[in-house]
Amino acid sequence: MMMQEKFGQIDAIDAAKIIARHRPGWDPPGIVAALAKVRYDLDIAQALTAALRAAADPAATTPAALAWDKYRAAPVAPTVLTIERCPQHGSRLTSLGHCPACRSEILAGQRPRQAMCKQYDPEAERAEA
Repeated sequence: MMMQEKFGQIDAIDAAKIIARHRPGWDPPGIVAALAKVRYDLDIAQALTAALRAAADPAATTPAALAWDKYRAAPVAPTVLTIERCPQHGSRLTSLGHCPACRSEILAGQRPRQAMCKQYDPEAERAEA
């Protein structure tokens, strides 16, 4: 598992440069001082997101707003990408929800349409008939 880096002093200086470009009335030393009050239990992405929300809010009239809790978002759990695969061929399913190999077999008449992306044994089907 990758550890999230915490927001620190160097990050505050770098963030102050960006925020000062978007809020010209806020001086960089004041921004750094306000960011120093940000709780250091936030990772970099959370701290920067909160700071940019504050800087974008016209109601935030001074850099002190950067430390306000109202701009913090709840941590978001990482997204897990799941890939659906065909149980017969192991191929990734297309955006249409089918396996290219199954589709080819159906078009070639080697597999019935209702067996799309399902275990299919043509020999067992012939034995049942």
